[in-house]
Amino acid sequence: MNTTTKILALPFAGGGKHSFYRFAEKVPNFYTLEYPGRGTRFNDPSIDDIELLLEDLLQVILPHINASHKYFLYGHSMGALLAYLISHKIEQKGLKLPSKLIVSGKNSPCCARKREKISDLSSDLFWEKLKSYGGISDEIIANEDIRTYYEPIIKSDFKIVENFEYEPMKPLSIPIDVFYGDNEEVEDYEIIKWQDKTCKNVNIKKMKGNHFFIYKHEPYLVQYFNKLQTII
Repeated sequence: MNTTTKILALPFAGGGKHSFYRFAEKVPNFYTLEYPGRGTRFNDPSIDDIELLLEDLLQVILPHINASHKYFLYGHSMGALLAYLISHKIEQKGLKLPSKLIVSGKNSPCCARKREKISDLSSDLFWEKLKSYGGISDEIIANEDIRTYYEPIIKSDFKIVENFEYEPMKPLSIPIDVFYGDNEEVEDYEIIKWQDKTCKNVNIKKMKGNHFFIYKHEPYLVQYFNKLQTII
């Protein structure tokens, strides 16, 4: 009998396998999924349609589901939205559900705001906006080659989020843990609305920091992820 417990992680916009390397180094069976068009999937066409991306990722996740005793889905920002929607697809298809959905840096899907579409901004304004979110180093901003490589990838990801339109869905039948930063562009009520997205328990934790607060709280989150491995 396979007793492996896996944590399958979905990165933020522009992210890839490297995005959660600090957690992967310290948490057993922590797998960061790669989006098409970058990293180890560089030769796969990029996808900016959310339904097509969800189907693509579901095929990537299926081998992990089949090879694990239990698993958890985790996503940050865009990855949180994708993890939520993939959980619905898994449930609709009658597949083995994750033991828990874990989201960070994302308001409830039903609270999507009509924000400025930064994917339409000029290059300079786009990078200026990204820098304001945190998580982008000055070295990357100053390196034209890196910006040229990553700009279409990140814009494609932002297009997915910006074009997402929420439609009411049946509550999930798995618990949800929610983490968010106290200095994000999000209101508390938008986080609390995650409670409507499942008929199981929802635990919400506010932490110090901006949108990328997860890196500031690495020791806490490593301990949290490791503890998941011990849950029966």
